[in-house]
Amino acid sequence: MAEDEGADAGESELNAAPIVAALAKHGVKYVIVGSYGAIVQMVPLPMTDIDIVPSVTEDNLVRVASALAELEVRDKLGSESIREELLANPAMLTEARF
Repeated sequence: MAEDEGADAGESELNAAPIVAALAKHGVKYVIVGSYGAIVQMVPLPMTDIDIVPSVTEDNLVRVASALAELEVRDKLGSESIREELLANPAMLTEARF
């Protein structure tokens, strides 16, 4: 990832394409909000993260969990068993920040 001059020191610009592709591959229903949503609208901001709001139906949350597992996403505490936890309790996605 290329270093972005507008980002805070140590932050890299995010390549959101693999995230969006994984969500699409798994059929996740979601909206993009926050700074990435503004960037898509051509507002000149550094892209260091992406905020998504998924539909909170149980089926969709299972698809989100599968997409996150494919992306090897870990929670902020570094849990490696996040996929199993999410698949066992998809509703925890409504409270999680990754």
